[in-house]
Amino acid sequence: MHLLGKAFIFPEKGYDAYVTLNFTQVDPLHSFTLCLKSFTNLIQDYTLFSYSTQYHDRDISIYKTYMHGHPTFIVSIGGEKAHFRVPDSYLGWKSSCVTWSSETGALTLGMGGYVLARKVVLKGYSVGPNPRVTLGDVYWRTYWKSAFGGEIKDVYMWNDIIPMKDLKTTAWDFLSPSPIINWRNLTYEMYGNVTLI
Repeated sequence: MHLLGKAFIFPEKGYDAYVTLNFTQVDPLHSFTLCLKSFTNLIQDYTLFSYSTQYHDRDISIYKTYMHGHPTFIVSIGGEKAHFRVPDSYLGWKSSCVTWSSETGALTLGMGGYVLARKVVLKGYSVGPNPRVTLGDVYWRTYWKSAFGGEIKDVYMWNDIIPMKDLKTTAWDFLSPSPIINWRNLTYEMYGNVTLI
């Protein structure tokens, strides 16, 4: 389905509210680029994106938390976490793009037109095939859980590295190669009280 101009709206405290994206990826990922936009005023932990395979739950995940009082985005590859301290803002849409290469292990996070210092994560690792991809999945801690509340739109993923300069200057739906997750041609399932507007 063509979703350009639309967004998924997740209710606050919607512990059973999430969206799964249906697509085929039969080969392991040796590199990827992932971009999405989110809008929320939550001051709590939440998950934006998770990519789970038979080999690893949340082989790729992006979630936000607070460490020592500072807002922090955590990008996880194969269970290994990279922490990025980010400025907090509740005004307007926030663009997030992640790139990762197995060859070098280089992981890059770009947010709102700014690129943060790169990390090296799991050099030589391959992300498993046949994933289950979820937006707004519940963030679990030992004794409690929290859920994303807000909006997510413009989700794109490529099985290649797209330079950050291109992600900042070119509309994501016009970039090459063709994305494996494409907001212009997306098959999805909504659970709980998620609304698409």
